Amino acid sequence: MKIGINLDSVLANLEEEFAIRFNQAESSVIVDRWDRSFIEDSMVDVDKRLVSSVLDDDLFWANAIPNDDAWNMLNKWFMSTHDIFIICTRSARHFDISEWWLGRWHLYYNNLICGAIRGNKNTYIDMFNLDFFVEDDPVEAKQLSKSIPTFLLDRAGTDGYDCGSAVRVSNCYDIDKILKEYFEV
Repeated sequence: MKIGINLDSVLANLEEEFAIRFNQAESSVIVDRWDRSFIEDSMVDVDKRLVSSVLDDDLFWANAIPNDDAWNMLNKWFMSTHDIFIICTRSARHFDISEWWLGRWHLYYNNLICGAIRGNKNTYIDMFNLDFFVEDDPVEAKQLSKSIPTFLLDRAGTDGYDCGSAVRVSNCYDIDKILKEYFEV
């Protein structure tokens, strides 16, 4: 199978890094995740301070840690000879640090795309003929689910957001269970 997966908040745990950057308890950091696409001026913390400088800092991306479930499943899928395409909206300027970060954490993949425009990931889905996509943004998941089976990784509890026909899952292990049941992966 050809699997598309978003990097930020699916593979990389950015919430903890935001909490560290703003010296707040992890639970008190609220990032307006569902009305953003990592466009620098649209992310705010609880005090409505812009966090664009954080997103421009390579150390922010370098210091993020992977989500355990995503790390395990990504590598399992890769070792099972599935093709992994990481497609994210990080700017193309962050390609090198993203590639380094994936290597540092031994996250295996076939192709990394940075600079995907929010709402335009379908271009890459068509280009690589992907079989399904794992996304954390309900707006993006809704768009993607119109053309490809999509899993909405719902780590932040987005029940109030319409995700179209995307399947809500709470972790990547749930995705693996569904794939085994329906696709005999």
